[in-house]
Amino acid sequence: MYQDSSKNQSFLEKVDIFGISIAIRFSHLPRHNTRFGGLITISILAIILFQLIQTLINIFTYNSPQVIQSDDYVFEPEPFEITPKTFNLAMGLQDENFNQFYDEKIYQVKATQQTLQKVFNSTSNQYDPIWTYETLNISTCSQNNFQIQEIKSYFLGISYPVMYCFDVNEDRAKIQGEFSANIYKAIEIDFIECVDKDYCASAEEKAKYLTNPTLGLFFSNKIVQIQNKDNPYNSVGKNLYWLSGPSFQKYITLNLMNAYINSDFSLFGTSKSTQRIVQFSSYQEQVVPRTNPVMFRLLLVYEKNREVNYYRKYIKIDQAFSQIGGMFNLLLTIGFLICKPISQLELNRKLLNSIFNISDGKNKEDQTNINQRKSMDQKKISFIEEPVLKIHEIDKQKENLTQNIKNNLENQQTLEIQEQIKEFNPKNRIQQTKREEVKFCYFDNEEKTQLERAYDAQKAFNIIINEQKKSKLDEKLIRMLDTKLINLFADNSFDANSAKETEDPNKHSENKDFENLNISILTRAKKKSIFNNKQATKKSYREEVLKLDYSSEMQEQQFQKLNKFQSVLYNCDEQEEEQQQCQIEYDKNEAKTDDLQVKKTIKPKIPYHQEISFKILQKQLDDD
Repeated sequence: MYQDSSKNQSFLEKVDIFGISIAIRFSHLPRHNTRFGGLITISILAIILFQLIQTLINIFTYNSPQVIQSDDYVFEPEPFEITPKTFNLAMGLQDENFNQFYDEKIYQVKATQQTLQKVFNSTSNQYDPIWTYETLNISTCSQNNFQIQEIKSYFLGISYPVMYCFDVNEDRAKIQGEFSANIYKAIEIDFIECVDKDYCASAEEKAKYLTNPTLGLFFSNKIVQIQNKDNPYNSVGKNLYWLSGPSFQKYITLNLMNAYINSDFSLFGTSKSTQRIVQFSSYQEQVVPRTNPVMFRLLLVYEKNREVNYYRKYIKIDQAFSQIGGMFNLLLTIGFLICKPISQLELNRKLLNSIFNISDGKNKEDQTNINQRKSMDQKKISFIEEPVLKIHEIDKQKENLTQNIKNNLENQQTLEIQEQIKEFNPKNRIQQTKREEVKFCYFDNEEKTQLERAYDAQKAFNIIINEQKKSKLDEKLIRMLDTKLINLFADNSFDANSAKETEDPNKHSENKDFENLNISILTRAKKKSIFNNKQATKKSYREEVLKLDYSSEMQEQQFQKLNKFQSVLYNCDEQEEEQQQCQIEYDKNEAKTDDLQVKKTIKPKIPYHQEISFKILQKQLDDD
């Protein structure tokens, strides 16, 4: 029975809009939510909220207009009236040091309004041009001539009292259209040298100022600031200079241009407003020979067939919601692509946990138990580590002690056996036979008789009996012989000095049987002794190992016992190996002897006591 998990959901899971729908409700919830999905949801909402705030700020402050600028063709620009409030103009001549001067006895200024009107002639079916000229009032400048507040300080900072301006009350100064239009108006301003002899200054006086005169023109201009909602343009002052001489004159054309700022401030629909300004566009300068007193001729006209239009509009509410909706859909799509697989995996994990009765609390409890077990295991390891290390040290000491004992046994206890094996080693005997064949008489040209072999056995017995220090092997050989044979050897019955040329074959056969019997008995007894000794030692060794006590008090004593057993076992193994080696060497020597018998067709003559020893060793090796 599932509990209502909606109460256990975290805040992020509750706000997750990327949850996976559940066909069969899981934990009484219509869909599965994750914290990661909730985090993405909050991030998207934060981005949308930020964008909404920015959009609202742009809507109500009009700070981010969308602007389009275009240069348009116009056949007849509309008229522009020059007044102190619309266009400020100050002009005058400068001397060689660029100082403004005003003296009508040296030069004079004359302004003329030119008007060209084309009238249709019905007789000729053509337009007849009609020119009219009006003189405009020009006077020295005053502060009243500069009524544009933004640039008033600019004009007041120049030498305006010695310069010429249009009269304040002059309202006829206009420019309109262009030369090909039906109505064309322009303003012509001439700067004329004074030539009246009665009124004008002398030629020397005029030469001081008019040798290289400079025309200075100061006028107002407007620049566009499209981001400013209420005042999209700004008035600035501008100045231009032209230089002339006594032998030429300059014709200067100052081109003005209309600029229109079209704005749409409505929040819904369309509502346009237009503002018109006149701004400086360009000028042209022409130099012609001087044929009259005119030094400069300035012409104020419109730029031919050109005007500039600025279209600006601001974001509307419907556009703002469209932008926000588009951004929201984009972010939502990205969120679904990221969160849906993650939410599905999380749902699958929870379903598996619920099926197998795995809960977070149980996982935590299991983890706690695991940590406790690890802690206990660590404590056990730390508790056992020290004894284990001691056991390892003891084993190492034991190994070293065993090796030392083994080395000592090899050097001490096995010396005697090695000497005995060396004494009866067939390999050494055969090698010695090759070097000293004559000395030992191993091989004769004639085959030995039974009596001769008995003589050799008697000699071997006498050698063993007469030795002051008998080896263990010699003692065992004597003990293994039959009593009757020992008595015969003791009486020197087979002595060569007392022997006769002939002997009884039956007697020799009987001695041969005794000899073989003793060899068999000796071999079996020795093998049984070695085997019993080895088995008893192994049994005792195993019992001691089972009873091992690793306490510090019993370690040294038990190690001594174990090492003793190992020494005995090692000694037995050494004896077995020596017997096997003797058997191998004997077989090799016997094979060589057989080869020699075949080649020489004679039977080798080997001392009888050595042959007995070889047979004993061979029997032991065969039994093993």
